[in-house]
Amino acid sequence: FLLGVQAIHAGRVEAGIDQARAALAGREGDGQMVDHSAMCCLFAEALLDVGHPGAEEFVDQAAGFAEDSGELYAECEIHRLRARLLRRADAPVEA
Repeated sequence: FLLGVQAIHAGRVEAGIDQARAALAGREGDGQMVDHSAMCCLFAEALLDVGHPGAEEFVDQAAGFAEDSGELYAECEIHRLRARLLRRADAPVEA
């Protein structure tokens, strides 16, 4: 997963996305969901940093997992990333 996120930041965006998605799917398939919301936030931030669409999907996934599981470790990141998404959508007041 982290190698995929690093690849996104290094400019290998599509390859990094594929690698990170595969890693998340593998973890989910194995039932290893610890820190899932934090990982989704890292993925969303990488997408935002390179201007790639799709970050909102992972912020929503992080929020849903946090709500369903009670995992609140990344809660502040979820809110910060939602604000970044709103700023990108030219909605600074809502952000």
